[in-house]
Amino acid sequence: MKRFGFAWKPIGGIFVRNFYFIVVLLLFNFSTGAWMNAEREIGISIYTKWVHGFINAFLVCYLLGAFREFVSSVWLKRVYTGVVIFLSGLLFVCECFTLYYYKSGFVPSIVLPLLATNPEEANEFFQMYGGVKWLAGGSIVLVMACWISTFSLKSISSRSLSRIGKFVALFLLAGILAMIYRQNKTPLFKTMVPIQRLWVSQRMVRDEMKVCNNLMKQVSSNPVITRNEPDIEDIVLILGESLGRKYMGVYDSIYPTTPLLRELKERGEIYLYRDVISPYVSTILCIQSLFSFYHYESVKAWNKYNLLVDVMKKAGYETIWISNQESFGAYGNLPAVIAKRSDVTIFNHTRSSFEHCYGDFDEELLPIIDDQLQKNPNRNFWVIHLMGSHGNYRHRYPEEYARFKADDVTWLEEEEKKEVLASYLNTILYNDHVVYEILERFRERKAVIVYLSDHGEELFERRDFSGHTETDPSRYMVEIPFLIWCSPLYKEMESQKVGQIAASVKRPYMTDDLIHTILDLANIGTTDFDSTRSVVNPAFNIKRKRIVSRIDYDRLKAVRE
Repeated sequence: MKRFGFAWKPIGGIFVRNFYFIVVLLLFNFSTGAWMNAEREIGISIYTKWVHGFINAFLVCYLLGAFREFVSSVWLKRVYTGVVIFLSGLLFVCECFTLYYYKSGFVPSIVLPLLATNPEEANEFFQMYGGVKWLAGGSIVLVMACWISTFSLKSISSRSLSRIGKFVALFLLAGILAMIYRQNKTPLFKTMVPIQRLWVSQRMVRDEMKVCNNLMKQVSSNPVITRNEPDIEDIVLILGESLGRKYMGVYDSIYPTTPLLRELKERGEIYLYRDVISPYVSTILCIQSLFSFYHYESVKAWNKYNLLVDVMKKAGYETIWISNQESFGAYGNLPAVIAKRSDVTIFNHTRSSFEHCYGDFDEELLPIIDDQLQKNPNRNFWVIHLMGSHGNYRHRYPEEYARFKADDVTWLEEEEKKEVLASYLNTILYNDHVVYEILERFRERKAVIVYLSDHGEELFERRDFSGHTETDPSRYMVEIPFLIWCSPLYKEMESQKVGQIAASVKRPYMTDDLIHTILDLANIGTTDFDSTRSVVNPAFNIKRKRIVSRIDYDRLKAVRE
């Protein structure tokens, strides 16, 4: 270490000469990120992100201090110091505002409304949230910051520059390595400084707007209705996320994860399909086929086929899309584009794909459903898109549903894997509650509800892996729950259809034909409708080969664990 003494002293010297400047910047640039982590993370994740965030903030602040060394003029140095501290203080105040009201700093979901608003809306927003108080408080902070900037021109004295240099160099190296590590990964907003969060967020939002606009232009949907029997009040599609049926108690799992659905099954209220798979193991690819007439045998691109939402609108239904999923980002743009074709589109939180955190639970959709039931009493087609069992599993359920523990998982040996599976089981338990509550809201109406998951999840069954991957799928990634619930009034008035449903529960089915089943249940026909693709229709083709991500499903089933 001594041979590098020539380097330690200059590094330490920069820190000592800019000590007050760097400390003030650290206060402004680290504290809101730390607050954000405390709000949106749990457990050890809070502390690891605090460390990561501090190292990143220190690197940025040190570099700003080092740049000041190159400013020779005292006057220019004062201007540079004042501008940097003023801007840091301004961003600090703005993030405190968003954290106080929205529990989040500058992330795409916060920046999106800013880019989409106009001066009049901005003024109303300013007044609604006590803008004068925040303006006064912010002004005080900024004045203090500018006053502090006069001290930041001073340095502290030190006789051990080499020792300080080693310590500072360690932080700088850690910051550089962390930056390199994150270079090719998804943005980690909670470890950035405010200006980084703001810059990355606005860039992502602008890119997303372009993608969505292009997707909207590419969709070609003009359905022709050939049959329409408008006598059903509500047709509801509940779309879950990453939920495989293997761990659902209602599917005879050893884990009692679905007590409410099991109760409904025992009362004969739900029709449980036991041999249903998804056509893909990624949400985007599944969405393409779930909501259009596109399937793996199709010869055209998915967006050249008519969409389910457009068919239901053409048939005279009010189309309502309520989602707890992200509204944009790597996984959110396609569902959002299709959702926005609905008459009513409500995203519970304007959140991007990179903002998954603890909270925003699926039960928050329930009052939204209640409100829409009041506003739209007749002929509705609903899509209710849940977060379900989306990873990080621990973030998907409130504390009172953390009933399964690592000790309940006896077939795995490693404690970490046991905890992962236990968390996944808790997501299913919570999902059981949410789905049950949704069903109950339609009990007094003439309604039919279809619940399924977009795809499943693998959890260490055949290898050291949890999650899903399109490149190497397994049966657990595609074996999904699929059930149909009929209200008492629907059963009474559609007895023939209910009989067809009851007779179809053992049929092998793949959900790229879902649109045909939905239309069949709704008594709607189009030029694209094919009765052999509706699982509830007597003409259903039970011999259709099921191809998952270009792999025969029978081959996936044959793979030994």
